[in-house]
Amino acid sequence: CCVSSCNRCCVSSCNRCCISSCNRCCITSCNRCCISSCNSNRCCISSCNRCCITSCNGDRCCIASCDRCCIASCDRCCIASCDRCCIASCDVLHCFLDRCCIASCDRCCIASCDRCCIASCDRCCIASCDRCCIASC
Repeated sequence: CCVSSCNRCCVSSCNRCCISSCNRCCITSCNRCCISSCNSNRCCISSCNRCCITSCNGDRCCIASCDRCCIASCDRCCIASCDRCCIASCDVLHCFLDRCCIASCDRCCIASCDRCCIASCDRCCIASCDRCCIASC
């Protein structure tokens, strides 16, 4: 059961093209294997077996409980305006949505700063320091 525009095998419950190495339903605009629990409007990246949102770039993967794009080397949810990996205690499930983690740091930082923050603090810290700084510093 294949759609007229493609010559690949599709799963019986689906009317879309599937990639040759896969027996799952893929969305119309993508040529990738999707997991069975994926919604029909989502696509999975080739190195990943998870649902991704349509606006995700092809080299990013979304975690199961998240509907956002994540960087390739990361298994956690990133905020929409951020392309960085977030720690488990600092993702959208546990942290404010306007926060992002910096690349060299494993802590939650505020959106307007690119420095590492200490665990109990939501302000910018200087690079050589592990203490809470005032907002204007």
